[in-house]
Amino acid sequence: MNPYHWRRHNPQVEIPRPQVGPVVEELRSGGNAVLLAGRGMGKSVFLRQVRRQLERDSQVRVLLLPEPPTELSVAGCVQTLADELGVPAQEAGSSRRLIRSYLEHNGAVHHLILLYDEFDRYGRPGGRGSYPPGRDFFNDLESVGRDFPQLGVMAAGSIGVFVFRDVLGSSLLARAEQVRVSPFDPTEIETLARPFAERGEPLPSTVIEALSLASGGNSALVTYGLGALWSLSSPSEGAVAEIFAELPRRKREFLRDFQLSFADPRLSDAPQRVRELIQQCGGEVSHAELEAACQRPNGLLQLSFADALDLLQAVGLIRITGSMRADPVIVAPITGLLTLPSASSPAVEITDRLRRDLDTLLCRLHASSSPIRREASMRGPRPRAG
Repeated sequence: MNPYHWRRHNPQVEIPRPQVGPVVEELRSGGNAVLLAGRGMGKSVFLRQVRRQLERDSQVRVLLLPEPPTELSVAGCVQTLADELGVPAQEAGSSRRLIRSYLEHNGAVHHLILLYDEFDRYGRPGGRGSYPPGRDFFNDLESVGRDFPQLGVMAAGSIGVFVFRDVLGSSLLARAEQVRVSPFDPTEIETLARPFAERGEPLPSTVIEALSLASGGNSALVTYGLGALWSLSSPSEGAVAEIFAELPRRKREFLRDFQLSFADPRLSDAPQRVRELIQQCGGEVSHAELEAACQRPNGLLQLSFADALDLLQAVGLIRITGSMRADPVIVAPITGLLTLPSASSPAVEITDRLRRDLDTLLCRLHASSSPIRREASMRGPRPRAG
């Protein structure tokens, strides 16, 4: 049976994230946390790793809510939480009443931890009106946490996190620990490929490198690639390129959602302009250039260049060496097919660009003069024009 499932959030093989331990301690101490990550970067898997570690303590009750309720309203959110906690409906009038009732009737529970996936969706208008119910619901939870230190809340989202911070005015975010995950590197991808070795057919290092190059370390795409390779008798680096050549046709919605996770034109085009600046620079970009890229905002949000850099790192598009406080910032795009299309381009253009760039990828994969790893390490940033 194929151990790699594109649509599932409970993979057979997982990569432990070092941020899980500190997050667990923060939540156990009554703190809050927010995971900033793009489409396919492993938000849901991260939340499940947090839940499993917390559940090792019998005095901790953990709830993972994978999506908002069908009726997106404050009452709907409260009722969903009450149902999960097993609190009678008459005692679930508000978050405060609900949490108080649960803790009073469950004295053995010393910590109540709530994990919310799809945080961005709570900032959308509800079914009974145009006002997003997420602000009041999560602000109420944060207020309850001040009186009940047993309560910890974690939420996971992408660019919509900034909507809560700047537009809806979320007190939850103001005090939350910020968390970000990184793309998988070749060593981690090799660990994920362990089932191949267990069946006696370990993937060659060139295939691992090809998968790393094509996916950019995006965990969903790594899983997608491994799942497609599983049925092949002799996986090769050429097969990796062929698999990802089908990506635009087979996973068009994934590409669209990936783009919207960092460059939704309704929210802000600043991350996209910062990304284009980084692609054009020679590995260094000044604060003045970054600020200029964020000074002509379109959309709902007005993001600083630090916000844009945080978001681009969170979705796995760039890698910063050192601190973003340094001027210039040492930053470069992460190689991968997802880093190639423009977020503002229509889907058909994205498809064309991906297919064109696969020609370059194939040339790199089949270069006979040097190993892929050395070739990748030798590709330096392009010099500035002029």
